[in-house]
Amino acid sequence: MHPLQHVRRRPGPAVVIGIILLAALSIQCQQIVSRGNADAQAPEITEASKPVLDAPILATVDRPVLDPYEDQARANPLGFLKRALQNYRENVHDYRCTFIKKERVKGRVRQAQTTRVLFREEPYSVLMIWDKSPRPAQRVLYIKDQKVDSKGGQTALVHPEPLLALVVPRIRRPIWDFLAQSKSRRPISDFGFGRNLELIIEYCDKAQAEGVLDLEYKGRSSVDGRSTYVFVRHLPFTGVDGPYPDRVLIFHLDQETLLPIAVDAYADDAETELIGRYRLTDIELNVGLSPADFTLD
Repeated sequence: MHPLQHVRRRPGPAVVIGIILLAALSIQCQQIVSRGNADAQAPEITEASKPVLDAPILATVDRPVLDPYEDQARANPLGFLKRALQNYRENVHDYRCTFIKKERVKGRVRQAQTTRVLFREEPYSVLMIWDKSPRPAQRVLYIKDQKVDSKGGQTALVHPEPLLALVVPRIRRPIWDFLAQSKSRRPISDFGFGRNLELIIEYCDKAQAEGVLDLEYKGRSSVDGRSTYVFVRHLPFTGVDGPYPDRVLIFHLDQETLLPIAVDAYADDAETELIGRYRLTDIELNVGLSPADFTLD
């Protein structure tokens, strides 16, 4: 069942017979089309054709299909996002994934980073593992409220780069000190599908209250082989220190899970000044992660 599907009344016998006849006709039509296209060569999937972080995600794809949830997304995109967040909160407890990001930090676009991530909602726990450079550390473990610093700020346990790890194998640091801010746009406490949806909705609500929200559903597309719903948001962005985080935000929600699996943020309408690009792949939901999975060992 689709995450947004509603419970409906059981159809009568006449309706059932009609559905069966329509299904049979559909199958016959499909067979005819398949035979007609049998000689057409399918495009070859190569490494070069796979989505890469340097390529922006599509924002204007519109493929008409029979999908009642598209009507909801088109009629009330913000309401659709809030239902997607509700679905996440009710159905997702933990997951594993690969997280790829490319960000502009301190005025400079940094090299893309690939991280393996383990995430759990209760307690809010994030373990990030870097397999190759560039990386700020080998591993970072954050568990909300596990340990705060002298000022009451959240901290994370860090397994530093190999050379430093020979001297200091583990370091506990504030999650949003000057070092973290020099390497990322947001703290590790903002990671996750749920938090991402919350932030998108938070700024949409703010813009709507101020009468400046421009949020539009663009249609269907795909990312890394996953079918998606595409949204585009415009905000009155005035800079990194302003009240809004970006000028243009393009994001794709996975059609099956309604999770944001690809996000591009820009500082300009022409979409030439990248702020951040994010992809989440190899996603495994509700795998049953335990406290033993969240360790630097």
